[in-house]
Amino acid sequence: MYKQPSRRIRAKYTSTILTIYQAYSSAIDAALDTQTLRVMISRTRMTWIEPSFLWMAYRSGWGRQPRQERVQAIQSTREGFE
Repeated sequence: MYKQPSRRIRAKYTSTILTIYQAYSSAIDAALDTQTLRVMISRTRMTWIEPSFLWMAYRSGWGRQPRQERVQAIQSTREGFE
């Protein structure tokens, strides 16, 4: 009988792409216009990525915590993530 691993990453993925989620302040709206996160990079703030949209939404207080009003989906190569 197959024994499932006790720890797993639940994520939206294909054979080449993994979707991760990150919470941002509402200032991300301007970055979406240019389709780049370069304007949002902060070298002094720790931030988390999550493979689960619902977990990120929960961690950000359902979009109500300061500087975490937006949850963005970001696609990464699986090679880059793994």
